[in-house]
Amino acid sequence: MKTGKKKKGFLYGMLFYAVVFICILTIGMIILWRYIEAYEKTRPATAMRAYMQTFNEEKVRYLVYDFLGTFDNNLQSREEIFDGYIRPMLGDKVNYKKNPAESNETKVVYSLLSDEQLIGSVTLEQSEKEEIGFRFWNVVDEQMDFSFIREDNSSSVTVPESFTVTCNGYTLGGKYLTGRQNDYDSLDYLAEYGLKMPDMVTYTVTDYLGDVEFRVYDEDGAEHALDENFENLLINRTLNNCSAEETERLTTFIQNYCKYYVAFMGSHRDLIYGNYANLKPYLLPGSDLAVRMNGALDGMTWSGNKSNEIQSMEINYIIRLEQGRYVCDITYFVNTLGNRGYVVTENNARVFVRWTDTGVFAEEMLSY
Repeated sequence: MKTGKKKKGFLYGMLFYAVVFICILTIGMIILWRYIEAYEKTRPATAMRAYMQTFNEEKVRYLVYDFLGTFDNNLQSREEIFDGYIRPMLGDKVNYKKNPAESNETKVVYSLLSDEQLIGSVTLEQSEKEEIGFRFWNVVDEQMDFSFIREDNSSSVTVPESFTVTCNGYTLGGKYLTGRQNDYDSLDYLAEYGLKMPDMVTYTVTDYLGDVEFRVYDEDGAEHALDENFENLLINRTLNNCSAEETERLTTFIQNYCKYYVAFMGSHRDLIYGNYANLKPYLLPGSDLAVRMNGALDGMTWSGNKSNEIQSMEINYIIRLEQGRYVCDITYFVNTLGNRGYVVTENNARVFVRWTDTGVFAEEMLSY
């Protein structure tokens, strides 16, 4: 009996010591593990690997938010730029490497790469607080640099001021206006007679990526092609500001006036006073043109007979000015009989016409 009791006591004792040994071993392993874990944290590479576990699209989107705002977000939103130009460089393409030139004993800088393209950096520094005798590495700065995607883009379109221009669906306003012009060469003279041609304005867009799409609409909402000659369009609109009745009557008037004017100035058939009598009803009494034609009679009596007569005439345009005045731009061809037979000459002139209650009269004629 005593022998059996001794054996049981021995077994209990061994079990107790085994439990104690296991507890001591476990505590030792925990301490050792904490020590190893703490030691690992003293290595910057470990902190960088932990950082990369949190590196994802949302983090990048947050870090580049201000950068995306440096583009014209009226034309391209932050989301469009991120999805089109930054997202394709993320994911499995991202890697990192230590930057020795910017690192030292207390600071380590890692370069973030997309394949071989530098896209940012992460800076680690040792903390001042110690744990188990070790100082850990913490992320103190993270920067993304996608400035390389920026393009020196600039696009412009010039249209009539009354037109609407959109770019990528956004209606361009005053801040995009970069130029204004009102140069129509042969029509500049109209300003002297109270008719100002519409301005042409230039819209310019910058700070965008890739291509942009302009669309141009007139006052009625009709779309126009970008390569349309808008200057000619405005000229044609201005030149066609007469009603059908005005155009018809003025066309007949100019045809007759021009015929009699050429006959008078060329002493056609030597009928000086007869030619003047035909022309006079078409002249505005008291006007510079009427005075000039009357004064020309004195020279007609001794000038030779040139037998001028009009061969043909084209009306280039008729424009309504102010206070019943019109300008008729014409090109006419004159047959002149000289020593070597008939010679045809081309002439260009603007006839200024006054439409009054008593009729239609020419008040001035300027050749050019």
